[in-house]
Amino acid sequence: MSRPTLLALTQRILSSMDSDSVNNISDTLEAEQVADVIRETYLDIVDEFDLESEHTVFNLDASGTTARPTHMSVPEAYHSVEWVKYDNRASSAATERNYTSIPFMEPGDFIEASNQLNSDDSTVDVISDPSGIELLIRNDVNPSCWTTFDGETYIFDSYDNTIDTTLQSSKTQAYGQKAQTLTISDTATIDLPQELYMLLRNQSRETCFDLFKDGAPLKVRQMAERSRVRANRLKKSTRLGREVNDRVDYGRK
Repeated sequence: MSRPTLLALTQRILSSMDSDSVNNISDTLEAEQVADVIRETYLDIVDEFDLESEHTVFNLDASGTTARPTHMSVPEAYHSVEWVKYDNRASSAATERNYTSIPFMEPGDFIEASNQLNSDDSTVDVISDPSGIELLIRNDVNPSCWTTFDGETYIFDSYDNTIDTTLQSSKTQAYGQKAQTLTISDTATIDLPQELYMLLRNQSRETCFDLFKDGAPLKVRQMAERSRVRANRLKKSTRLGREVNDRVDYGRK
């Protein structure tokens, strides 16, 4: 079954509003406004239902500077991380991969552990976080935990400078949710399960009537409300992924 396009849904909503028909979204200002409402509603639905199909594996971005050798970041295309692994090879000469799960540590506990290190020890680096605080990290062992203060920058507790001068993006494995976008274009496709597509259609139509007409008719409101009720029931289904409360989300705020 082919996926509906943004243009097709825009045309359908314009028709239900008894507005001018269009062949392209750019034909009228109203069509562009309707398409924008659809896009915003789509992003809200994707975020609310935490769709399992939008989760994937990816690499973290390295800091690229020896001033912050254990700082890494979440790529712009992603906004949550469930787990992180790092290739903790035994030495610079080792060729065997050793991807190891690196657990998350609460920021306060991370700082407390960091403060226990001896800053005068040659195996300890004193680095400055962008927040301005100093952190002590070991430079002679592979990472064993990580934390984040802002949901975007990840700070690991150590690295082995005999292997790499900084942690490497290519040695990370992360799993999380990809940030979704819906480009305003005629051919942009709407990738949603059928039940949520109905929610998108009816909720977008209700919003468009409220914004661009004199308010949504009772029938339009009833259809939108029925779609919301069905979608909320569906939210509990594993077909749409786990509930947010069932897992830790280290995503962007």
